[in-house]
Amino acid sequence: MPPPRFTHNAFPTPRLDACVAFYRAFAGMRVVKRRGEPGERVYWLAPAAADLPVFVLVEKPSSGGPVADPDPLLRHLGFEVDTLDDLHDVHARLVAAGHDATAPQHIDDVVGTVTLTRDPDGRVVEFSHGQDVSPANWDPGAPPAAAT
Repeated sequence: MPPPRFTHNAFPTPRLDACVAFYRAFAGMRVVKRRGEPGERVYWLAPAAADLPVFVLVEKPSSGGPVADPDPLLRHLGFEVDTLDDLHDVHARLVAAGHDATAPQHIDDVVGTVTLTRDPDGRVVEFSHGQDVSPANWDPGAPPAAAT
């Protein structure tokens, strides 16, 4: 049997329409599948150039506040842009749309330059440049996937 393959993360949200609009506007995501009736809708989102969804938003009643997140640098959704100018453009668009976003800051040669904001549910979203996570930059000594 081949090993399982990663297909998505799922997140509950009482603000489905606002979250979908946020990820479409600022992360270039597209809705690739939807199901359910109002109050229990499920939307699958994927990058414009990807075949698999990356995350699923599941509409749920409000829990009364944003998703708790004490350390945004360790728990976030990350999106990479092509150039530093693109990162500054995303930051400017976020601020113009009323989102609180950190000024782009260069962290180091691994993390690159980042700006952080929160989606309508309060989840931390990182936009970065220079954080190449493509297979070409994976650690050559990393252990292979576990055999089944």
